[in-house]
Amino acid sequence: MRDKTLVIFHSYKMSFAAWKEAGILERELLLYRELKKQFREIIFVSYATDSHEEEALVSGEFRVLANQNHLHPMLYALTIWIPHTKALREADIFRINQMSGFLAAGPAQLRFWNKTLVVRCGFIWSKFQKHGNAFKKFGVMLIEWFAFRCAKKIIVTAHADEHFISQRYTIKEDRITVIRNLTDVEIFKPQGTKKNPNWIGAVGRLEPQKNYDSLIQALSGSKYELHIFGDGSLKKDL
Repeated sequence: MRDKTLVIFHSYKMSFAAWKEAGILERELLLYRELKKQFREIIFVSYATDSHEEEALVSGEFRVLANQNHLHPMLYALTIWIPHTKALREADIFRINQMSGFLAAGPAQLRFWNKTLVVRCGFIWSKFQKHGNAFKKFGVMLIEWFAFRCAKKIIVTAHADEHFISQRYTIKEDRITVIRNLTDVEIFKPQGTKKNPNWIGAVGRLEPQKNYDSLIQALSGSKYELHIFGDGSLKKDL
């Protein structure tokens, strides 16, 4: 693999700057710093408008292909192969982090059909569309169907997602690999501090999909004290 170039397509509208603003830049870079040892080069396709600013955020460790022409994000995604033809043509592997990354990777894969595509899903996008309009739900399912059909390898974070993809989209499970989310063990390790057996901690995005209501109800009136850490649209309600 050391003679291969890997292109990472950011999720829709995402960039290193957006990762930094969300406080996840260093966490996300841990994986790619390790992967960098296995490849000749790793290139990121970003929705930022300045590649130099993006590269500065990661101290020049990775090359960045940015939206230098300030196109609308959707137009940029759908025509990604036009401004970045040379870099994408010379690459060997395309990879997405979340399904929305396929909005750009899909057109690039169609244009450069001989590239190996790796589709990674931290969650199943269509499962999050239960309360959306019918048109959007159909569109998301169509994107998933096409992405899974194009992918040489599919990566998910849970066996439930593996079975879901296999059954709904008739994908053989030997094409799907379960890899749990990365944990920085230098940070999340025993600290030698005193433990409180009646404390329960929950860390994650404060969004309806996480179903914190059920956790709160389950512990209501019990001896346990719940501590929730995170940010999101439910922060004030919780």
